[in-house]
Amino acid sequence: MNVFIMRHGQAEPPSNQVSDRDRKLTPYGEAQVFRMAQWMKTLGVTPDRILASPFHRTRQTATLMCQGLGVSAEDIVFDELLISGSEPELAAAWILTHAAPNVLVVSHMPLVAQLTLHFAPGAVVERFPPASVARIEYQMEVRHGILLAHVAPEELE
Repeated sequence: MNVFIMRHGQAEPPSNQVSDRDRKLTPYGEAQVFRMAQWMKTLGVTPDRILASPFHRTRQTATLMCQGLGVSAEDIVFDELLISGSEPELAAAWILTHAAPNVLVVSHMPLVAQLTLHFAPGAVVERFPPASVARIEYQMEVRHGILLAHVAPEELE
Protein backbone atom coordinates (compact mmCIF):
# COMPACT_ATOMS: atom_id res chain seq x y z
CA MET A 1 0.00 0.00 0.00
CA ASN A 2 1.25 3.47 -0.88
CA VAL A 3 0.31 6.08 1.70
CA PHE A 4 0.59 9.72 0.68
CA ILE A 5 0.44 11.95 3.75
CA MET A 6 -0.23 15.57 2.83
CA ARG A 7 -0.37 18.72 4.86
CA HIS A 8 -3.02 21.20 3.69
CA GLY A 9 -1.91 24.12 1.54
CA GLN A 10 -1.05 27.53 2.94
CA ALA A 11 -4.06 28.84 4.87
CA GLU A 12 -5.29 32.21 6.02
CA PRO A 13 -3.58 33.29 9.23
CA PRO A 14 -5.43 32.70 12.49
CA SER A 15 -7.74 35.55 13.47
CA ASN A 16 -10.43 36.42 15.97
CA GLN A 17 -12.97 36.74 13.14
CA VAL A 18 -12.66 33.17 11.79
CA SER A 19 -12.53 29.95 13.80
CA ASP A 20 -9.59 27.65 13.18
CA ARG A 21 -11.98 25.08 11.64
CA ASP A 22 -13.16 27.61 9.06
CA ARG A 23 -9.81 29.01 7.87
CA LYS A 24 -9.51 28.80 4.08
CA LEU A 25 -6.60 28.29 1.74
CA THR A 26 -4.96 31.38 0.34
CA PRO A 27 -4.65 31.69 -3.44
CA TYR A 28 -0.99 30.71 -3.00
CA GLY A 29 -2.11 27.66 -1.00
CA GLU A 30 -4.44 26.64 -3.82
CA ALA A 31 -1.55 26.92 -6.30
CA GLN A 32 0.62 24.78 -4.00
CA VAL A 33 -2.01 22.06 -3.97
CA PHE A 34 -2.34 22.03 -7.77
CA ARG A 35 1.46 21.77 -8.02
CA MET A 36 1.40 18.70 -5.80
CA ALA A 37 -1.42 17.14 -7.83
CA GLN A 38 0.74 17.58 -10.93
CA TRP A 39 3.65 15.91 -9.11
CA MET A 40 1.45 12.91 -8.25
CA LYS A 41 0.36 12.76 -11.88
CA THR A 42 4.00 12.54 -13.00
CA LEU A 43 4.36 9.53 -10.70
CA GLY A 44 1.43 7.91 -12.50
CA VAL A 45 -0.44 7.66 -9.20
CA THR A 46 -4.16 8.11 -8.73
CA PRO A 47 -5.47 7.76 -5.17
CA ASP A 48 -7.91 4.91 -4.64
CA ARG A 49 -8.96 6.47 -1.32
CA ILE A 50 -8.79 10.04 -0.08
CA LEU A 51 -9.11 10.64 3.65
CA ALA A 52 -9.14 14.12 5.16
CA SER A 53 -9.75 16.24 8.21
CA PRO A 54 -13.14 17.99 8.10
CA PHE A 55 -11.59 21.46 8.60
CA HIS A 56 -12.28 23.83 5.71
CA ARG A 57 -8.64 24.11 4.54
CA THR A 58 -8.18 20.33 4.42
CA ARG A 59 -11.52 19.89 2.63
CA GLN A 60 -10.33 22.43 0.06
CA THR A 61 -6.96 20.71 -0.27
CA ALA A 62 -8.52 17.27 -0.78
CA THR A 63 -11.03 18.61 -3.29
CA LEU A 64 -8.37 20.51 -5.24
CA MET A 65 -6.19 17.40 -5.33
CA CYS A 66 -9.11 15.51 -6.84
CA GLN A 67 -9.59 18.22 -9.46
CA GLY A 68 -5.89 18.27 -10.28
CA LEU A 69 -5.74 14.48 -10.54
CA GLY A 70 -8.97 14.18 -12.48
CA VAL A 71 -10.78 12.03 -9.91
CA SER A 72 -14.16 12.44 -8.24
CA ALA A 73 -14.27 14.31 -4.94
CA GLU A 74 -17.54 12.59 -4.01
CA ASP A 75 -15.79 9.71 -2.29
CA ILE A 76 -13.53 11.74 0.01
CA VAL A 77 -13.94 10.48 3.58
CA PHE A 78 -13.73 13.20 6.23
CA ASP A 79 -13.15 12.32 9.87
CA GLU A 80 -12.36 14.10 13.13
CA LEU A 81 -9.57 11.58 13.76
CA LEU A 82 -7.51 13.53 11.23
CA ILE A 83 -7.70 16.93 12.94
CA SER A 84 -4.69 18.49 14.60
CA GLY A 85 -4.21 17.14 18.09
CA SER A 86 -5.61 13.69 17.37
CA GLU A 87 -3.88 10.60 18.71
CA PRO A 88 -1.53 9.41 15.93
CA GLU A 89 -2.05 5.73 16.80
CA LEU A 90 -5.85 6.04 16.58
CA ALA A 91 -5.63 8.01 13.33
CA ALA A 92 -3.22 5.45 11.83
CA ALA A 93 -5.48 2.55 12.83
CA TRP A 94 -8.45 4.32 11.23
CA ILE A 95 -6.43 4.95 8.05
CA LEU A 96 -5.62 1.23 7.85
CA THR A 97 -9.35 0.40 7.94
CA HIS A 98 -9.49 2.26 4.61
CA ALA A 99 -6.55 0.41 3.07
CA ALA A 100 -6.23 0.53 -0.72
CA PRO A 101 -3.31 0.40 -3.15
CA ASN A 102 -2.93 4.22 -3.04
CA VAL A 103 -4.28 6.24 -0.11
CA LEU A 104 -4.03 10.02 0.15
CA VAL A 105 -4.39 11.45 3.68
CA VAL A 106 -4.85 15.22 4.06
CA SER A 107 -4.35 16.61 7.54
CA HIS A 108 -2.56 19.15 9.73
CA MET A 109 0.67 19.60 11.65
CA PRO A 110 1.77 18.02 13.88
CA LEU A 111 -0.34 14.98 12.94
CA VAL A 112 1.08 14.68 9.40
CA ALA A 113 4.61 14.40 10.79
CA GLN A 114 3.48 11.95 13.48
CA LEU A 115 1.68 9.77 10.93
CA THR A 116 4.73 9.78 8.68
CA LEU A 117 6.84 8.46 11.55
CA HIS A 118 4.15 5.95 12.49
CA PHE A 119 3.98 4.46 8.99
CA ALA A 120 7.73 4.79 8.29
CA PRO A 121 9.56 4.41 11.61
CA GLY A 122 13.02 5.89 11.47
CA ALA A 123 12.16 8.28 8.65
CA VAL A 124 13.84 11.65 8.95
CA VAL A 125 11.37 14.46 8.40
CA GLU A 126 12.95 17.72 9.46
CA ARG A 127 10.01 19.89 8.48
CA PHE A 128 6.59 19.49 6.89
CA PRO A 129 5.74 22.70 5.00
CA PRO A 130 2.23 23.46 3.75
CA ALA A 131 1.06 21.22 0.88
CA SER A 132 4.07 18.92 1.20
CA VAL A 133 3.56 15.20 0.70
CA ALA A 134 5.30 12.20 2.25
CA ARG A 135 5.15 9.13 0.03
CA ILE A 136 5.40 5.90 2.03
CA GLU A 137 5.48 2.33 0.79
CA TYR A 138 3.75 0.50 3.63
CA GLN A 139 3.77 -3.28 4.05
CA MET A 140 0.58 -4.32 5.84
CA GLU A 141 1.94 -7.80 6.63
CA VAL A 142 4.84 -6.47 8.71
CA ARG A 143 3.22 -3.15 9.69
CA HIS A 144 6.23 -1.20 8.54
CA GLY A 145 6.90 1.24 5.76
CA ILE A 146 9.67 3.09 3.98
CA LEU A 147 9.64 6.80 3.24
CA LEU A 148 10.21 6.97 -0.52
CA ALA A 149 9.93 10.74 -0.87
CA HIS A 150 9.01 13.87 0.99
CA VAL A 151 8.30 16.71 -1.41
CA ALA A 152 7.25 20.31 -0.88
CA PRO A 153 5.68 22.37 -3.67
CA GLU A 154 8.54 24.88 -3.57
CA GLU A 155 10.93 22.06 -4.57
CA LEU A 156 8.93 21.62 -7.79
CA GLU A 157 9.13 25.26 -8.95
